Amino acid sequence: MFNVLFPVPAGELIGDRCLEDHVSNIFKTASHFNAILLVDEADVFLHGRSVGGVHDHSVTVFLRKLEYFEGVLFLTTNRVDEFDDAILSRIHYKLKYEALGREFRRDVWRSFLSKSCTHQGSPQLSSDELHKLEGLDLSAREIRNLAMIVHALTTVSKDRVSYTHLEQAAESNEEFAHAFNRTERLETMYN
Repeated sequence: MFNVLFPVPAGELIGDRCLEDHVSNIFKTASHFNAILLVDEADVFLHGRSVGGVHDHSVTVFLRKLEYFEGVLFLTTNRVDEFDDAILSRIHYKLKYEALGREFRRDVWRSFLSKSCTHQGSPQLSSDELHKLEGLDLSAREIRNLAMIVHALTTVSKDRVSYTHLEQAAESNEEFAHAFNRTERLETMYN
């Protein structure tokens, strides 16, 4: 038996004047269809609440409705360390996805690069260059973003996607992260 996946952006669950009715309707619809409810980017429910505020009211309404929801709900986030204790206590099963392994990253790179053909042809990467790429500690989303931006840039410049283009895009992302005092996400491609 298959269950329907019912994705709901977290942004739909905050700030609405009729929020309580909206959340109730979402939960009722999911229950009616025996759907798996997916709240993507659930970061809005993570950080501790303060006194007052529209956002805090939204979180309180969501938590109250969640208390009585009898279906399956997935909350996705990249910020597990900031969970509000009130929501943590309502989660019955917590699952952490580990970072991608090298072999899986290689498959992700190949998949996205296979979609990066320009009018000038397929991407030009040697097996050594692909090996360097798969060694970077990147998520599938980060790999997709790099491949997409490089594809767009090479399409405009009437070029083929190459390792040099990917290297430049990754270095640019790394420089941006450093400029804003963020933890370095990308290992340098020169190592």
